[in-house]
Amino acid sequence: MFFDRVSYRRLQWLPFCCLLLHNAEEGWTFALHREKSEDLFRAFMPARMAAHFPSVAQFRLTLVCATVLPLALTFLATRGLATALKNYVVAMLAVILLVNVLLPHVPAAIALGGYSPGLVTAVFLNLPACASFFGRSLREGRISRRGLAGQFLVAIAALALGLPLLWSSLL
Repeated sequence: MFFDRVSYRRLQWLPFCCLLLHNAEEGWTFALHREKSEDLFRAFMPARMAAHFPSVAQFRLTLVCATVLPLALTFLATRGLATALKNYVVAMLAVILLVNVLLPHVPAAIALGGYSPGLVTAVFLNLPACASFFGRSLREGRISRRGLAGQFLVAIAALALGLPLLWSSLL
């Protein structure tokens, strides 16, 4: 497979590249699906938070912020001596992308009648690319199964808390 032929350091850029393409899809399609997305958001979020559904410009600014931080972290993780911490920093991004497929993209697409912004890249890019990244990372001992499992718990918390905080700070 292609991912087995590239250096691990280059492979560590795969999650960020997936994120970049995914955020581009979300930014482009959010405007087209904003009204339906807002209705769904209001149905599931607390009233205080639901009252602040972002404009297209606010959503895109949030996506830029949610892209720049992983870019910086990936850049730092792929420089200098390889360490376990650096491996886990990149693995966390891949975990967040994988969790993001299941929460919220697939359920939102079902609730919205077939598509939610970001669904295509979440399912057809992020899911297989991150699975390949984890497979190689585990095979080479770059991360452990236990460490990866712990990161899934952190990723769920990061998505549940981090994005709403970032979002609300832009309002």
